[in-house]
Amino acid sequence: MLKKKSLLGAVVSAALLFGMGACGNSSSGSSSSGELTMTIWDEAQKKGMEEMTQAFMKENPNVKVKVTVTPFDQYFTKLETQARGNNMSDVFWMPPEYLPKYVNGDKLLDMSEDIKKDSVDMGKYPKSVVEALSKNGKVWAMPKDYSTVGLWYNKTLFDKAGVSYPDDSWGWKDLASAAEKLTNKAAGQYGIVADNDSNFYSSLMYQNNVKVTDANGKSEIDTPAMHEALNFANSFLKKGYSPSISDQASTTPDQYFESGKAAMIYSGSWMPSEYTASGQKVDVAPLPKGKIRATPMAGLGYAIAKNTKNADAAWKYVKFMSGKTANEIQAKTKTAIPAYEGTQDAIIKAWPDINFKSFVDSSDYGTAPYYIDAWEKFKTVWGDGVGDILAGKTPVDTGLASLNKQVQSIIDEYQK
Repeated sequence: MLKKKSLLGAVVSAALLFGMGACGNSSSGSSSSGELTMTIWDEAQKKGMEEMTQAFMKENPNVKVKVTVTPFDQYFTKLETQARGNNMSDVFWMPPEYLPKYVNGDKLLDMSEDIKKDSVDMGKYPKSVVEALSKNGKVWAMPKDYSTVGLWYNKTLFDKAGVSYPDDSWGWKDLASAAEKLTNKAAGQYGIVADNDSNFYSSLMYQNNVKVTDANGKSEIDTPAMHEALNFANSFLKKGYSPSISDQASTTPDQYFESGKAAMIYSGSWMPSEYTASGQKVDVAPLPKGKIRATPMAGLGYAIAKNTKNADAAWKYVKFMSGKTANEIQAKTKTAIPAYEGTQDAIIKAWPDINFKSFVDSSDYGTAPYYIDAWEKFKTVWGDGVGDILAGKTPVDTGLASLNKQVQSIIDEYQK
């Protein structure tokens, strides 16, 4: 686990990091024609992005767009280097957790006026995605897609144990009961994988109506709701219904599920290809409800570099890529759930043997952290701390109390 001191020492304001104000033309004086470059990080999505781009260029022959791929493990390092040198791509993928740094560093084009001018209906996108791609009342990236988390389960193991399949009536008690019944220690079979992954513990937090911080940057880690959520997460490990965190280091959570050694796992809308190819008879259901119904929801957006020389053309391209036609093309690629309302039918139909629609429907109650400015600075401390709790290295109560002080200290230091 990283020490608080080392993280605090690494806190640097975006203004100093990027040299605020060093870049900076907006759309004034730009042209709605010319050449653009869009950078993404997923080679598997390049073909779909190019198909969407071709459709745009067919409607806009005066604009030429090249799609380039930077591998994920290099993407953000390269983006930061380009931001320092004011030579970012015209358009690029932007996840919400990184957005505050680039907004504060004055590196992104504010799209709010263009949205208003062109009467773009932001109500066509999931509210939580739009909020996550906005800051200071302005929109800095247009929604591309979203992902949600569901309860994947092994139908064969459920049938053998005589346990009814999960559905939207399930709550936490149902989950705990099923995990117990599906655990067969003699056979090396676990009811669930309670893993050190935010898909699992964040789901329980959100369902208990608590997040890491509130919208104003006050830590909510040492609160009764957080204690209750983490104690529930920890209970599966303490009772032996899940493989231990140390065992998961040698056999991954996905390997437990895909080999039929675990009956349930909290995982996402990006896993059908892998899970359905495992040879197991699997399906997915909505997450069990806690105090409220909630699922982690992540959105991805198209951002425009503030110093692009073709801001008008870049906006026209981003508006198209986030619109209905492009989203329908994206759905057919099976790579991601398109963000635009009513364009998800193709990806639902692409997975006829599982309840993929549950991922789409759960966007109605999708939840994300408050991506406050200090998020990037404390997320590792938070993740490592939860990992220590689930691994049994730190008791829940004292661990959360300590984490609360560390995270709030980082937030306070960042805000100075």
